[in-house]
Amino acid sequence: MNRASTRALAAIACWLLSCSGGGVTAPDGSAGDADASRPDGLAPDADAETDRDAEDGGADADSASDGDEPIDARSCGNTACDDEETCESCPRDCGLCAPCAPGGMTNFVVAIGHLVDGSTEGWNRLGTYTFACTGAAGGTVSSAHWRFNQSSHRHARELTGVSGVDCTPAERDCEIRTSGTFASLPGPEETLAGTYSLEGGTVTIAWAGDLVETWAVTPHAAGLIVRLDLAGSSGFATPPTHGWAYGSNASFESAATMTEVVTTYRELPLRFEYAIWNRNAVTEDSAPFDLSSGWSQCDGEASVGQTGCRMLAADGGGCDMPADPHWCDPGESPMMYYLGDLPAGDRRNVYEFWTLCLAEGREETCYTGNSHVRPVMQAIDDGGAFHGWVGIEWSPGYEASGDYVGVFRMTDF
Repeated sequence: MNRASTRALAAIACWLLSCSGGGVTAPDGSAGDADASRPDGLAPDADAETDRDAEDGGADADSASDGDEPIDARSCGNTACDDEETCESCPRDCGLCAPCAPGGMTNFVVAIGHLVDGSTEGWNRLGTYTFACTGAAGGTVSSAHWRFNQSSHRHARELTGVSGVDCTPAERDCEIRTSGTFASLPGPEETLAGTYSLEGGTVTIAWAGDLVETWAVTPHAAGLIVRLDLAGSSGFATPPTHGWAYGSNASFESAATMTEVVTTYRELPLRFEYAIWNRNAVTEDSAPFDLSSGWSQCDGEASVGQTGCRMLAADGGGCDMPADPHWCDPGESPMMYYLGDLPAGDRRNVYEFWTLCLAEGREETCYTGNSHVRPVMQAIDDGGAFHGWVGIEWSPGYEASGDYVGVFRMTDF
């Protein structure tokens, strides 16, 4: 187990068990003896020996530091959480202090949005939150994200340069599209900066401009990744109503390839939980997201000179040409699904699907109309394992009422 994993496990265990400087609870749940050992490696009676040395004229800790050592440094290693100690400032007492980042994790992928019945003021953003501890119960936070909204930030779909290979039917090796700027920009288009505070199982973020988000913190049982669920907000003209985030201490460059997704993680029990706005109404539901069947692995060379492309494509089949080339019953037509990497070397993936009969109605091999485009970002734990995605849907219609605007997670917890 690497150092980050060990630190995360210790911090999460303590956060759940409300550890203190008294009796120590062993990782296996048994009651430990507080006098049996010390995290700084000293013998149980080391303090007593130091006191006797001082009485005999030996140097004590205070005189050795000439009074210049900060209080929190003097207390570090005394098997207690003192002053502003955190796992970051005092690794020797780590596990005795609550984590100062949410669940002990710093790097989160985040999907959040405003989705309300009867409103065409919907928005969503997809990106990252990075937490940096400055004290025992909080610190600074930054966001880097892509943003879309129905009123003023209506990016059109864009091509990604990533195409299906060996899809069924064979001629449907189509280039995946996504929400505008998600693939074409080298990184997120907007940023936010603020502060955060932790209290119990809640993290409160205050962005500049008095925009406040409150998130409930849920650690994974293994202690290597944490989920945040949006619990409230204030200060926004159109407040966020739905949101999920997943965080660990893995870098944002750590990600699974599509080959790994379809092989190593193909049996992962992912669940698709979503809120999608369309035609002035929000639909909320959840259902399994199955990677184990119906998908063919496409291992071809990346298109337009890009490298590192892997993708999955679900086959569709045939259908009758609809009477109306702009509409058909999705329940009576196969669907084409595409899920692929971007060659950016980060957590971004692209997911697109469309109804086959719509392409047939336009006499197209690859549909160029209003497909469903869903940018997603991978949830990766401290050990580098894949846990699914958070994502948004930004599929603009011919007018705002026809937009599909959504926030979702496809994850294993």
